[in-house]
Amino acid sequence: MLLRSRPAVLEDLLDFQDGLALPYGPAQKDLLPAAWAGLLSQPSIWSLVVEDMDRPAGRRSVFYSMTAFVSAEFKDELLSGTIPFMSGHLVRRYLEVGNEPLKREEMIQVQEGAGLNSINLHSVCPIVPAGQNAPIEIGDYLARQNFEAMRGYRFDELLREVFSSEALQSYLGGGWRVRQGHGDEPTLKNPWLLGFNRAEARETSGARMASMFVSYPIRLGLRRNHRELLQAALDGLTDDEMADRFSVSLSAVKKRWLAVYEHVDKVFPGLLPFDVARTEKGRGAERRRHLLNFLRDHPEEFRSLED
Repeated sequence: MLLRSRPAVLEDLLDFQDGLALPYGPAQKDLLPAAWAGLLSQPSIWSLVVEDMDRPAGRRSVFYSMTAFVSAEFKDELLSGTIPFMSGHLVRRYLEVGNEPLKREEMIQVQEGAGLNSINLHSVCPIVPAGQNAPIEIGDYLARQNFEAMRGYRFDELLREVFSSEALQSYLGGGWRVRQGHGDEPTLKNPWLLGFNRAEARETSGARMASMFVSYPIRLGLRRNHRELLQAALDGLTDDEMADRFSVSLSAVKKRWLAVYEHVDKVFPGLLPFDVARTEKGRGAERRRHLLNFLRDHPEEFRSLED
C-alpha cells in the first residue's frame, strides 16, 4: 500500500454516504448531505480521507474519519448514556439549533480554560465489513496521522463509539475506557461509548493516548503565513517546492524565512542560535534546524486560533 491522506471534501462523503451513515443512526441518513456541507467548513471539524495510491483511480479511498470539538454541556449529555449514535445527535443539534460544534471564539476560550472535548463522528473503512477494524497497515497509518493532527491542543476528554467487539478490544488496548455500554457487546444497532480524559491520562502517563493530553502554552505566536511556511518545511518541502506551493518567487520564500526568524527572535530571545540579521547563507541552515526541532516538540505552536 502507498497511503496518503488529505482533508475530506463533500464529494468524498457523498460518494460513500451509505457506508458512512452507520454511526449517525438510521434516522439521520437523509440529513447527512446538508449537515456535512456545513460542518466541513467549521473550524471545530477535523476530517481525513486516507487513500491507497496503488489502487485504481476512483477506488483509492480506504478510510474516512471526522472529528468535532463540542461543548462540555454537549459532552455531558452524551455521557448520560441515553443518547446512542452520538454523531446523529450532533447532526440534529447543528441543523436545528446551530450551537454545536464549537465556534472559533468558543474554541479559543475553552482551549485556554478547562480544555477541548472531541467526539469522533465517523471512522469507517470501506474495504472491511461495517463496524470492523481497518487492516493493520491502514490503522497504524491513521493513528499516526490522527496523533500528529491532534497533539498540541489542550484536551479535557475524547469520546467515540464502537460497533463491534473487535473494535472495542482494540480501543481498550489503546487506553480507552468504557463510558456506556448495554448488552454483552457492542453491535451495529447498539454502539458502546468510549472515552479518555485528562485525569485518566495522568494515571497512565506511559500510554500513547496519555501523550495527547500533554500541552504547553503557545510561546511564539506565529502568524498564519509563518505557520504555513514552517509546516511545509516540516513536511519536507524544499524552498523551491514551497515557492511552487505558495505561487511566489524563491526570493519571496527566502524573505519569509527571514521574517520568521526576526519574529521568533523578538518573542523568544535565545531560541535561535544566531543573529537574525545574518543572511540565509551558511548559518541560516542552522537557525532553520533549531527552529524546526523546537516545533516538532511543540505542536501547540500550530494550534493558534486567533487568525
